[in-house]
Amino acid sequence: MSATAKTATEAFAKAIEWHVVQKFNDVSIRVDVSRYSIAEFASMLAAGKLIVISKTSWTTQEEASLRFMGIAGETLTAVSKELNRSECAIRHRLKKLGLGTVKTAKGKLKVSTSPAPRRWTADEENKLD
Repeated sequence: MSATAKTATEAFAKAIEWHVVQKFNDVSIRVDVSRYSIAEFASMLAAGKLIVISKTSWTTQEEASLRFMGIAGETLTAVSKELNRSECAIRHRLKKLGLGTVKTAKGKLKVSTSPAPRRWTADEENKLD
């Protein structure tokens, strides 16, 4: 059984309802590709690490903000919090816009305004040989 929620708080409330009221065991909450137990989700929610779960369309303003924050050298985490979207959603939009992320010396991911690296084509690989 599954349910879709627009916010992390709604997802948490539904999980608690299923676990306590309906007596379901092993209730988990999925965000992007990760699954969390109720306790793990509660900890992340309390720490402010969870954002919007629903998949809403990107506005032109959000894309402009994403590009601007990339030029400013913001980290992926900061951009995620500012735009109220998951880091996974930010990476997907960057890819769609032809942008990417780079690792800093401290190991944090920053938004990059450079084009995302692409794979070599078979033709290009043959030329290298």
